[in-house]
Amino acid sequence: MTTLIICYGNDLMGNDGFGRAVYEALPESCEKIFTVQLLPELLEKTKDYERLIFVDAAHGKGGVELSEIHSSEEDTADFHHLSAETFLRLLETLYSKTPKAYMCVGYFEEFEVDLRDDDFEKKVKTAIKEILRLF
Repeated sequence: MTTLIICYGNDLMGNDGFGRAVYEALPESCEKIFTVQLLPELLEKTKDYERLIFVDAAHGKGGVELSEIHSSEEDTADFHHLSAETFLRLLETLYSKTPKAYMCVGYFEEFEVDLRDDDFEKKVKTAIKEILRLF
């Protein structure tokens, strides 16, 4: 199964750099990309993959969660940011593609410039472990 891991986030905002940290820690053998945010420009690049794994940080308490996701019409597309579910809906609409998809989220309470939680690296390692279990 062809798989692309899409990691994203803003490195300047401390814990929001979770996506970049996971991207850098993934084995070179993984097909992966890093971007600051999901954008429509990525649709063409992702359309031929059978599985997509999205990696991002989110506000909240907890650790790391990996779950299957599906396209959704509940979120609106805005050309500055797309949710993973809206991204999948656009793949369906534009290319008639419905890859199996997962979201790997690291939860953090604070998003401040250059400030990372003490357990940031532990969450990155957990994310890598969870993602690699899919292979």
